Amino acid sequence: MLAPMSRMRCTVPPLLPLLLAAMLAWIPGAPGQGYRPPAVSEPLFAGDEIALIEVDRRKLATNLAAYVAGAAAAAEGTAGLPPERARRLLGLALHLDPRNRAAFTVNFQLARGAAPPALEADFSPATLAEVLAGKGGALRARGGGGNLMLAGFLIAAAAEIDPDNLAAARALQDYVESVAPVDWIPVVGR
Repeated sequence: MLAPMSRMRCTVPPLLPLLLAAMLAWIPGAPGQGYRPPAVSEPLFAGDEIALIEVDRRKLATNLAAYVAGAAAAAEGTAGLPPERARRLLGLALHLDPRNRAAFTVNFQLARGAAPPALEADFSPATLAEVLAGKGGALRARGGGGNLMLAGFLIAAAAEIDPDNLAAARALQDYVESVAPVDWIPVVGR
């Protein structure tokens, strides 16, 4: 009777991790469900060449984090909010204000697979999209490499947050045609 038990012990443990991994894959918001935190080592938009004051950067970062937290909570994890969209918006928030507590907390919770805390937002999603598109348009008009890059990210974020906002969609199309397609790799990393 000892021989069958010892054989069973040898075969069961290798199956146990596979079973646990399969179970975790079915839990909404569980680690490994697709959300990878953005890689932010150095903020892209911290220099003085960016025509956006620190208060505006902080406010935009907080409201982007509040949007992601609200959308993730409403969708029970990132099941309804695509993980790449959450990653892009939180990466943008962390590049705007690397010490933003709201963005850091939401990013940390999503990376752990936990539901992010509800955050108080200054703007509704539609208004946030309008603000982002407006700031992006102003930065684009201002010109300069950093301003143009940030303008593209803000306009693209506006179009993602509120796809029904035709002004943001037109601004994004115009940006892509006249400047360049928006490449999120500098914001989220590889």
